Amino acid sequence: MEKYEEAHKLVIRPSGCRIVLTKRKEDGKHVVIKQIPCNFVDQDAITEEAKIIKSVPAHPYIIKYLGDFRTNGVYNMVMEFANGGTLFSYVQKRITNDRIFTGSKNALQQYYKSILKIFYQVAQALDHLHTNGIIHRDVQPANIMLHNDNKEKKSLIKLIDFGCSTSKKYAQSDKGTLQFMAPEVIQNKPYSYKSDVYSLGCSLYFCVTGREPFQGRDAKPAVLFSMKQKWEQRPSQMLAQFQLPETVSLILDETMNLDVGNRCDMNWVLNKLHDENVE
Repeated sequence: MEKYEEAHKLVIRPSGCRIVLTKRKEDGKHVVIKQIPCNFVDQDAITEEAKIIKSVPAHPYIIKYLGDFRTNGVYNMVMEFANGGTLFSYVQKRITNDRIFTGSKNALQQYYKSILKIFYQVAQALDHLHTNGIIHRDVQPANIMLHNDNKEKKSLIKLIDFGCSTSKKYAQSDKGTLQFMAPEVIQNKPYSYKSDVYSLGCSLYFCVTGREPFQGRDAKPAVLFSMKQKWEQRPSQMLAQFQLPETVSLILDETMNLDVGNRCDMNWVLNKLHDENVE
């Protein structure tokens, strides 16, 4: 850690990982270090996450890997710093402080447009991963960072956290965050890139409603039961009170299809957003 200034703690994950913000002494640039205690997690998991993030070709909407090192039984992964906080925090702020769902109709529609712009970037990041043979497996608003690029004078997203990712095209496990898991993942059935598509849809649902799509935070059977209860209704049919734009409704319906065989792929999402000129 001699190359970095004193760290400021940002987050402690349930796994024991610490996410800290610090500066490089050589250039004063802010960076984030993910500190993973080697005695808290499977060594193979550490190796796999590092292998994946190192293998991903650079992309403007994926957090940049800057290096790694070990100190006193801790594996440290250095990454670029995204200065705008998480998408989860952004949505909560807009709901709580700006009262976006109780304000003017025009303000609400502008908010939806901003969310579609964000999700166009997220879809591009995921498509880049899929093109390079990687399933993220933990797509959720807390793993999407916002970044204000003062040099380029534009806002970007940065997809983060590859701790659940895999380079297997078809996988079978229950890794991820329950409220954003595809049904095939919850049921320990084989899954593929389309599971990321489903999680993308759940994330969009959260952003346009302020709530998670299914109840049952701590138990897989409860989440599955909630999913099956809503099976007869398409997501957009349940959200009439939110005055969703047609594009949002269509993307929710196609990405959150519980039947993986009938679920759209990431190319469909990209084409739909591109056609709507949301860039």
